[in-house]
Amino acid sequence: LITIRLAHLCENGDDSLANDAPWRTAPTHIRKTSDRHKNLPNFLLYRKEMDVAWITQDFPAIAQAEIETLAGKSAKQNGDLVFVEASLKGLEKRLAFTKATYTLLFSCTKKGMQKAFEAHDWKITKDFRVTTSRSPLPAPLLGHFIKTKSGKQVNLHTPTNHVMVFGRDKIHVCQLHGENDSQFEERRGRNRPAKHPTTMHPKLARAMVNLTGIKKGTFVDPMCGSGGLLLEAALLGFTCEGVDIDSRLLAKAQQNLQYFGVSSKLTKADSTKLNKKLSHVALDLPYGRGTTRKDLEKTYQAMISMLGRNLKGKAAIMYPHWADVPALVKKAGLSVCYELEAYSHRLLTRKIVIAKR
Repeated sequence: LITIRLAHLCENGDDSLANDAPWRTAPTHIRKTSDRHKNLPNFLLYRKEMDVAWITQDFPAIAQAEIETLAGKSAKQNGDLVFVEASLKGLEKRLAFTKATYTLLFSCTKKGMQKAFEAHDWKITKDFRVTTSRSPLPAPLLGHFIKTKSGKQVNLHTPTNHVMVFGRDKIHVCQLHGENDSQFEERRGRNRPAKHPTTMHPKLARAMVNLTGIKKGTFVDPMCGSGGLLLEAALLGFTCEGVDIDSRLLAKAQQNLQYFGVSSKLTKADSTKLNKKLSHVALDLPYGRGTTRKDLEKTYQAMISMLGRNLKGKAAIMYPHWADVPALVKKAGLSVCYELEAYSHRLLTRKIVIAKR
């Protein structure tokens, strides 16, 4: 039965290299001359050692940008997978739009799945589990191949090794680093003690923090409002500082931070007049009700000018779609790393620009 099933699933397989695979630009001569790949079987696809992030489809461009920022390497996206030649181990606990991270074991064609599984040197330490996403072969059959080659037992509940198989035609076989268990929904605005009508979703706030590239040092939100960005940065263990001109909003920020068991320095001040060096900044520029667009544009210009004077690292700036904040960033003498979008509703698309010195 296994032989019949395998033949049925694989008879129409494609041995060609993936046109959209993340390693598609690898020079041909490397594949021919590399000691590691010169005898590569035709059922395997050329690859370099890399890690994989399984991302959500909320904002895939933002997901890739935060991975690149924290990994320090360019990444390539293929559907709901992001491939990067750097270790992502541990970052799944921090990334906002990533469900899990993996190390890539190998990639193969659909037709060559059985041969690839049987040929791979499975380094299973104790026991294992196989999970699939869109795989043409079922997990029990793939688990049978691994068990036969490695001699290790399947453990569906508490496996020491978790093998994940992605893809329909081009198959990516990975081993799990870890899964994202951040409780973002518990921190949504409606679940906070001090509510505010324009509160950013915690996932987006976490991504904003990540896009500053902070790994140590102080995170600053110069327009902190009710503290959404500060909350995500503080939960990651960073020292935080929030500034706002409205004492009522600072009181809300204090209440929200205390509720979730974290803290931040909070200062009442006009942040457009700050005069201190800033390394890691994120802010959500207002698009307030009852405020004219002309007044908002003046606020934006004053805030970006402040960053031009003080920023020595990176700033993640969120703003409404109608404003040309990237032009203000460049005018302030800063460089633009990314320009991203986060659709909110019919009348508003929030945009994000990442500025750096």
